[in-house]
Parts: sequence; structure tokens; C-alpha cells
Amino acid sequence: MTNSINTDVVGAELQNENRIVKRLWQMLGASLFLGFVIQRLLAAGSGRISKPDRRHLAVYLNDHLAGSMAGIELLMTLERTHVEIEPALAALRVDIEQDQTELKALMDRLNIAESGVRNIGGWLLEKTKQLKMRIDDRPGGVLHLFESLEALSLGIEGKLALWRTLKAVADLSPDLACSDYQRLMNRAIEQRSRAEALRLQSAITALRPT
Repeated sequence: MTNSINTDVVGAELQNENRIVKRLWQMLGASLFLGFVIQRLLAAGSGRISKPDRRHLAVYLNDHLAGSMAGIELLMTLERTHVEIEPALAALRVDIEQDQTELKALMDRLNIAESGVRNIGGWLLEKTKQLKMRIDDRPGGVLHLFESLEALSLGIEGKLALWRTLKAVADLSPDLACSDYQRLMNRAIEQRSRAEALRLQSAITALRPT
């Protein structure tokens, strides 16, 4: 009888969690659509719509800008819940904020507007990911820390890919030859090394069989 009750309770909890996740995805879709409409209306009024030949570049840079915002928010959350490694997390956050400033400056020089819809979408995706990790483990838990650091490490690898891509394209496009991409690549490599050290350290605690 007890086992049956426990099974029913677990099943009810899983159904509730699935409903929450489904609702978040519905909210994400609605927000993306609304954000897209608002962005187009504002852009039409300001004359700041990207040129057709810059549209793909604008999408690409805005996606990475949204990713940097999500990474910064993730680190701020970890700083509050894992005070034992707060200095290392804060140092990474400061570096990512500096890189974000460089990306915004590049977009400004290229006259590429920040995309509100992508910022909203990135924020909602980050909230959904955080909810998933909270379902896996409580905030402050060892598994939550490991999963968060893995997401952060992969995000920094994506930033390295951004700088490498822009460096390659800049060889053929003078407009993009306005940043020291090699310096930014070196920064990303160093940040990834620090994030990986933290990730592997947390993996020993989270994944080692007891």
C-alpha cells in the first residue's frame, strides 16, 4: 500500500512538472511572436532595420548577445548559491561582461540594432533551463552546480566560435576588421579553461558513486 501511494505521489509530481515546462514553452512562443512584432514596428519607426545584406550577420550577433546575457544571469545565480567558489564565478562574470561590451560596440559600429525579441527569447530559454535544472536538483545542490557549469563552459566555447568566425569573415569584409579578434579568442580560451576546471571539480562531487 505504501509503495502504491509513493508511486502515485511521484507520478503526480512529474505530471505537475511537465505541465509547468509545457506552459513555459507556450509562454516562450507567445513572447517570441509578440517581441518580433514589436521589434519590427519600432525598427520601422526608427529607420534602424538591418540592410538585407547584413540581416544574417545581425541575427548571428544578436544570438550571441542573448547568450552572453543568459551566461551572466546564470553566474549571478551561482554566486548567490555557491559562496565557496564565488570569487572564481565573479571573475568569470566580469570577463564575460567585458566581452559583451566589446560585442555591443562592434554591433554599434556596424549599425546593427539589439534585437528585443532575441533578448526576450534568450531570457525565457534561460529560465526554462534553470527550471529543468531545479527539477533535477535543488538550487545550491551539487548536480545543479555541475549542470550549470557545463552549460556555462559550452557557452564560452560558443563565444570562441563567434570570434573565430568573425576573424575569418573580416579577412574578406573591411567593415568587420575593426576588432582584435585574436585577443578576444585568447580571452575565450582562458575563460573556458577556468570554467572547465570548476566543472570537472564539481563533477567529482556530483557524479562519483557513493
